[in-house]
Amino acid sequence: MRLEQSEIDQFDLLKRKRPDERFLLMVQLIESQRSVMKAGLRFKNPGVDEERLNECRKDRMLKMYSLKISIRK
Repeated sequence: MRLEQSEIDQFDLLKRKRPDERFLLMVQLIESQRSVMKAGLRFKNPGVDEERLNECRKDRMLKMYSLKISIRK
């Protein structure tokens, strides 16, 4: 796989960050992912209440992360 220069620059930037800064970026990325997923579910299911919306989001994230784990094996 060949990386673009912008991707190489991003990796270099991450390497210069402290572990706690990288951890914070990861937390922010996951929170953004949750927000986007929730907005998508709300768009596809406009009448769904908040509790059911959160259940659907959790189910999707569990499936997504389970898939990633099984691919690595």
